[in-house]
Amino acid sequence: MKPFQTLEPLPMMSQNRFAGLLAMFTLLSGGSANAGEAWTDIRKTVFGSAVIAEDDGVISLEVPVRAEDAALVPLSVKLKDDAVGRIRKITLIVDENPSPVAAVLNFDKPSSAGMKRFATRIRVDRYTYVRAIAETDDGSLHMNAKFIKASGGCSAPASKDAEAALQDIGKLRAKASAGNASTVVDIAIRHPNFTGLQIDHVTRAYTPARFIEEIRIVQAGQQIASIESGISISENPNVRLELAPHQSGALQIQANDTSGAKFSTTVSVTGF
Repeated sequence: MKPFQTLEPLPMMSQNRFAGLLAMFTLLSGGSANAGEAWTDIRKTVFGSAVIAEDDGVISLEVPVRAEDAALVPLSVKLKDDAVGRIRKITLIVDENPSPVAAVLNFDKPSSAGMKRFATRIRVDRYTYVRAIAETDDGSLHMNAKFIKASGGCSAPASKDAEAALQDIGKLRAKASAGNASTVVDIAIRHPNFTGLQIDHVTRAYTPARFIEEIRIVQAGQQIASIESGISISENPNVRLELAPHQSGALQIQANDTSGAKFSTTVSVTGF
């Protein structure tokens, strides 16, 4: 894997569609009386009255039962073989987090993207259910949920003070490898992903929120996938996508954060 490298400026992008949900949930958060109440509100807001099939095997979620570090919780999702090529969106939700919608993965052309697996690291604020909801190309919804024991992840201090973290911002490590069965894309962005709930140990004041809000993967001018995200994603966002086989060539990795900073880099697909 290549060493960290500075990202190039990214052309102007449209306003993030994720911002409204993040702002609303942050304003409304304040704790639920029981484990089901938070999900009831989130479900109504995000999915309306749509029927969600639970535990039908279309999507499976893996998180630890008890997290070693609530600010760096590994999460992965896997799709059933016959669902690969039919998924156009995956929504990741952490019920009891201040901003429960952790990320939304979008696939403009599900059949060509062929998403198989996805992995990242999340923050967990307190004991909660974590949910992965897949939307298929016919609009049906399928969910798998797991309970996790962890707390304090959203307010845990960053690994560096704010000034030092911002000096390193905008560096990327990326790798893409392809084979007959799949293409694996690994992306790691050096970014503090400040939540707005962390106290700077130097100034003793809250560090203003600033986080990566979108990552896009583009090949030959066509977007393969995009990931909209918020404060529930850990600092130094790290993602892995396993997709259907894609041709060798360059992938453009594009990202932007809430301050308006825009980044991009190019990585070659190898392995055929």
